[in-house]
Amino acid sequence: MIRNKMLFLSIILLFIASNYLIKCDNEGFFTVVGSNLLKYQQPYRTVLTYQGYKEEQILQIGIKEVKENSTGYEVYKKVTVSGDGIKNVNFDLNNQPQGDYVLEVKSMTGKKFNQSVALHMNLRKYSTFIQTDKSIYKPGDNVKFRVFVVDADTKPFKFDDIEIFITDGGRNRIKQFESPKSKFVNGVYRNELQLSDLPVMGTWKIHVKVNNKSNTNKDFEVNEYVLPKFELTMDTEPANFKDGKIRATVKAKYTFGKFAKGTAKVTAEVYRSHYSREEQKLIDESVRVSKQIDVDGKKFVEFDVINELKMNQSRYERFVTLTATFVEELNQKEMNVTKDIYVEKSPYKIELTKSAEKIKPGLPFKLRAQVMKHDKNMPVTDSHNPVKFEIKYNYDIMRTCTRKDYPEWFDPYFRFYKRNETVTQRTLTVDDIITSEYECREVKSMDEVREVFPKNGLAELPLEVIGNITDIRVDASYLDASDYTNYISRAVSESNKFIQLYYSPQWTQSNDSYVVRIASNEKINRLNYKIVGSSGYIETKSFKYAKIMDDYLEIVPTTSMGSSIQVIVFCITEEGELISDSIDFDLDGNFANYINLHLSSEQVKPGENVTITVDSTPNSFVGLLGIDQSVLLLKSGNDIDEVTVSNELRRFESYDIYHYRRYDGPNEYYEDFNKNLVIISNTKGSQKYKYIQTYDNHTYDLPLDGYPYPTKQYEIASYDRVGASDFDSDAVLFSGVGASAGGGGPKPIEIRKDFPETWLFEDFDMENSNKHVLTKKVPDTITSWIITGFSLNPNLGLGLTKEPTKLNVFQPFFVSTNLPYSIKRGEVVSIPFSVFNYLGTYQNVIVKFFNSDRDFEFAEVNEAENSVSRQKRALEKERTKEIFVKSNEGTSISFMIRPLKVGHITIKVTAESQLAGDGVERQLKVEPEGVTQYFNEAVFVDLRNQKNFRKNIQITVPSDAVEDSTRIEASVIGDILGPTLENLDNLIQLPYGCAEQNMLKFVPNILVLEYLTNLNKLNPETEAKLKKHLDVGYQKQLTYKNKGGSYSGFGMKTENGSTWLTAYVAKSFNQASKYIDIDQEVITEALDFLSSVQSDNGSFPEFGHVSYTPMQGGASKGIGLTAYTLITFLENKQHGEKYKDTIKKSLDYVVKNIWELDDIYALAIASYALQLARHEKKDELLAKLNNKAEEMEGMKYWKKEIVEDEGRAYWFYRRRSTVNVEMTSYAMLAFILAGHDQQTIPIMKWLVSQRNYRGGFQSTQDTVVGLQALSQLASKIPFSNNQMRISIKPENSAQKSFDLNDKNSLILQKAELPSSSRTFEVTANGTGFAILQISYKYNLDNAGKHPRFNLKPTVDTTSNKEFLNLKVCTNFVPDSQDDKSNMAIMEVTLPSGFTFDNDHLTELMTTEKVKKVETKDGDTVIMVYFDDIEATYICPSFHAYRTHSVANHKPAPIVVYDYYDNSRHARAFYNPPEISLCDICQGADECKDACEVPTVEIH
Repeated sequence: MIRNKMLFLSIILLFIASNYLIKCDNEGFFTVVGSNLLKYQQPYRTVLTYQGYKEEQILQIGIKEVKENSTGYEVYKKVTVSGDGIKNVNFDLNNQPQGDYVLEVKSMTGKKFNQSVALHMNLRKYSTFIQTDKSIYKPGDNVKFRVFVVDADTKPFKFDDIEIFITDGGRNRIKQFESPKSKFVNGVYRNELQLSDLPVMGTWKIHVKVNNKSNTNKDFEVNEYVLPKFELTMDTEPANFKDGKIRATVKAKYTFGKFAKGTAKVTAEVYRSHYSREEQKLIDESVRVSKQIDVDGKKFVEFDVINELKMNQSRYERFVTLTATFVEELNQKEMNVTKDIYVEKSPYKIELTKSAEKIKPGLPFKLRAQVMKHDKNMPVTDSHNPVKFEIKYNYDIMRTCTRKDYPEWFDPYFRFYKRNETVTQRTLTVDDIITSEYECREVKSMDEVREVFPKNGLAELPLEVIGNITDIRVDASYLDASDYTNYISRAVSESNKFIQLYYSPQWTQSNDSYVVRIASNEKINRLNYKIVGSSGYIETKSFKYAKIMDDYLEIVPTTSMGSSIQVIVFCITEEGELISDSIDFDLDGNFANYINLHLSSEQVKPGENVTITVDSTPNSFVGLLGIDQSVLLLKSGNDIDEVTVSNELRRFESYDIYHYRRYDGPNEYYEDFNKNLVIISNTKGSQKYKYIQTYDNHTYDLPLDGYPYPTKQYEIASYDRVGASDFDSDAVLFSGVGASAGGGGPKPIEIRKDFPETWLFEDFDMENSNKHVLTKKVPDTITSWIITGFSLNPNLGLGLTKEPTKLNVFQPFFVSTNLPYSIKRGEVVSIPFSVFNYLGTYQNVIVKFFNSDRDFEFAEVNEAENSVSRQKRALEKERTKEIFVKSNEGTSISFMIRPLKVGHITIKVTAESQLAGDGVERQLKVEPEGVTQYFNEAVFVDLRNQKNFRKNIQITVPSDAVEDSTRIEASVIGDILGPTLENLDNLIQLPYGCAEQNMLKFVPNILVLEYLTNLNKLNPETEAKLKKHLDVGYQKQLTYKNKGGSYSGFGMKTENGSTWLTAYVAKSFNQASKYIDIDQEVITEALDFLSSVQSDNGSFPEFGHVSYTPMQGGASKGIGLTAYTLITFLENKQHGEKYKDTIKKSLDYVVKNIWELDDIYALAIASYALQLARHEKKDELLAKLNNKAEEMEGMKYWKKEIVEDEGRAYWFYRRRSTVNVEMTSYAMLAFILAGHDQQTIPIMKWLVSQRNYRGGFQSTQDTVVGLQALSQLASKIPFSNNQMRISIKPENSAQKSFDLNDKNSLILQKAELPSSSRTFEVTANGTGFAILQISYKYNLDNAGKHPRFNLKPTVDTTSNKEFLNLKVCTNFVPDSQDDKSNMAIMEVTLPSGFTFDNDHLTELMTTEKVKKVETKDGDTVIMVYFDDIEATYICPSFHAYRTHSVANHKPAPIVVYDYYDNSRHARAFYNPPEISLCDICQGADECKDACEVPTVEIH
């Protein structure tokens, strides 16, 4: 970590004597160096280095925009130079436009000079980082996230505007966060998103858009998953053909750190195939070999490459894929891991490294061969087998050549240099080429072989260049391993003078710096160096020393340097030649800020407190994240780490505008200045050669300035760039300013209950301290928590934890359990417990299972048990068993119980030995037998104009209802929408699996928001809850969106989008847009679709599947649907102008055709549409509708006549009609728009009487439209001063009373009533109004009379005690009105302990008319959606596996029903293969004797 106090640069030089001197103090030379990257509208820095100026000279340095025909942006500075020196020349580019730029240097006095070089541009000003608390979420989870925006120095960036939103797996915008800019705290924004219970699965994205420009996003996955409780890894060894073995070790370890036991199947696969011409396809000939192994924490396995896998190194087969599938012993959980192995030819590997990029005469150069075994990278020492170096030297000889020396195909217009010609190139004519003579260089070569025995893995080869050698290539081999270098060229200098840089980590005394050694082949009396950062940072200094040949340069990086630096050392010779060398360093993770985490303990027990000490810079914002390792094993990528940040910061160093034009600044002459720099200089750069032509083995070239190669030979010094192990370790480093310092029994048992997936998502400010301490209670999960953190400081920028901190939550002794989702009362379930012992010695453990509330009885196998024993067990409040648990193992034990009560019962167990103890507490759901039926009687209690109220209510419970299943409840609230407010999540009992049903969790929230806002009763908590529901509903609804903007009942599974449903969604999204962010494009896409399907006569036909005929117009010739769609366009007022022709055509169609119809549904919805459009015929149509109303007992409603059928059950006619509720609601809306508020009171009373106990109605459309009507009227009724008492007197029981006043009017008061009562007298007195409901339910366990569906379940003969194969056949029973149902749903409840096989889902979806399949209650209930069901039988099949031990099963129910007409339904029951107590007791003591098969001896 580069600390703030270390952010400086120091130069330390060591002086070594020598006999040579490079004179670098001649007059009149300069270099101007700058970054090759302009950062848009940010300062630009250049450094001018000059020497030898005896008189003052003026240079003009500038940045200039290049335009073809006009003058662009430009800024210049004039600099006076005299003597020797360094000057920084900086430019302020605040108003700089985007474009092509050059750096230009011009002499204003003295010798004429004018050069420019192209610059590139980076437009980036900031980077955005997003962190989530996890990478994968389940439906219903809460997504937590943080956002911060930083500049190139990782400091908080000051933006003008920011937009943050989330899109789902279908790329629909789900949530737009309001005013995020104002909610940034110390540069960090934090928020969260509640996922719905049925979101779009797949990849979701958090989008951040800064200043209306770049969009940064973070992915996370939404899916169903089960957290792994253990980690599976596979360690492999390098493989080679000589050894012939593939070796691997399979390791299984629990997340709490201990080894897991189980079995593993390891498969080795070699992919092999060939293309068959006959079959016109690839034929798979892969070899697969599997081995079964027992794994006790870890296990070794091997495969034979040749004999088992049939591999042959003569083929190009090198890869073997290993897959291990592990099944854990205790819970039978499965996991797999895969690895690819490359099979090498040799067991050895050899790698060549070089001490420098080029060979420089007179300076050390060495090649090093590193010889290792592939196995564990073990270095090789061998005194018998040497490393063989084959060296190829290329050298030149000079000769004269003419055109005849070139092949016939040689291009005569090729550019090259005529003998004795200047550097300037010219294009020669054909005659010139044929007749002219040229000085050419003929390339020749010679070979040499050297052998060196490797020692400690190293074999070194010193090399030198003498005479006219130009380059060297080296091939190295050891046994059958080999490596080679590309050609290493010889450096060229006019003066034969060189500088070389060397680096070794061994020279560095601190992890925060780099020490570079500088060597020259002659003495230097002036040394210049530059440190160039990839960010554009430039640091230049110059030193004078009289007797120097070797220097040492120490560099301490800073964050402003960027992700990498280039160190350049150079000198200008007396001839004006610039000689130099450079070396690069990667600075990833070099942050000025820091954060360190320290835990008070690396391992704690569940529920204990742990102290986390955070070290960071004062006034920093710190964010901590602690996540269960199990989650990271499933999916990672949610956090912000050094790799992510470094990669992002490199984007500040890239070219957004690349300047392709070339200028006369010969930057390529200065090789060491090429990486991130541009240079303009009046010196001579390094020599390069222009290659003319190559043929056969000859290459012809010429130095650009015509100088010959040097021939002087030099002795090779013993310096080494790579290893430096022989360097004098006692050397003292000096800086320019001076020397540099370098028990007694177990404790009370704690019951564990808290098991989250994310533990920490903490924010805090360091304030004025560099230390912050927080104490947190760890959850109860036995696992490892992975903790990371970041720190953001306004001055120092970002700091990240270098490595995650792991907190192991563990106790050496603990117990766990695995429960079924639910069982039925009276069944017997075996509750399993696993006791883990890591205490180091075996333990005798007492396992105690509690029954304190007597919710169940402990079961016995003995059927002959007498009543006395049974009564004794009924009083048993706990049961104890003793088990023996070996050290470092787990042991399972089970208890059989029979639940006696319905509801959630507590499963509480403790395990205790002499040394330790543990306990867990979970809840087990117990359900009654049969199928639950729900009913409700609602009354509007109106005391606004009278002082007393009285009414008798009677309910009916059939005699065959399941015993003890009846429940009766009374509730009172002083608001018309009161019950709705309390039950927004579950307004009806039906499922929400299709698009129209999902809207029921969306639209009511809009109505309630509007209602409470109008009454000024909306508090912040309720507003947040309602908007959260809207966000969730919006997410879900987009899952049903089709291409083209339409919607259908089951999304893209349906061929055509539904006209009605699309109108419904567009209408609702428009209403919701007042409260949450709705993507307007989603709405306009839907309106465009509707407009496109409109007929020429103005009507809107239905192109999609008709799930419910009355809802979409029915017999009204489409007027109902056209009126409904018209309402959608009328309510989308902001788009009215765009669709005015569509609106006019549909309005004309409705007005023209409505008068001839007698369909009440069409009349009701058309009346509402005309009132909304303010059409001149609106009141006339409303009067016609009013004439068709029904009235009774002060209530008013509209109904659809039903043809009586003697075959129907008596209670059929008591069922509430969805159509009646819906059209009465439309009528009420029309009356409200017409201003007839008082006339709607009788209508409202009838609607209230039709509601269910949750505040909804029977189905979806009646609930949505009914609530819309009630909410609009409730907003108009003056809110009276409620002050009343309502009393309910059940027969043969005491009276229950409720007091209502202004303070509790919006609170739903409830009271349970005797389940035996059937009549209730309701009285009230006082002032105001209220809603009273008597809600009741009971279970039925019979098939029922006169079903409208035939239902025939059959358990297939392939079923057994572990596997269930169930076939369910159903068809519709037609009547005189209908020959098929509306959309229908089949609900199949599996026997307790069985779980649906999701692998069977694809096959189930292929069943005729099946549109969607869902599961609930832990995959124990399967819901199948059908478009409709006709008289022809449909027979879907269901597969399930036994996952929990349950015996004495109660019959499992199957229900099928018409979604929109609940009178059309059927139910049936079935039993799985018989499972006895002996089948589930698993050798327990209570069944051992009774279940053992006696041994029969035959004599």
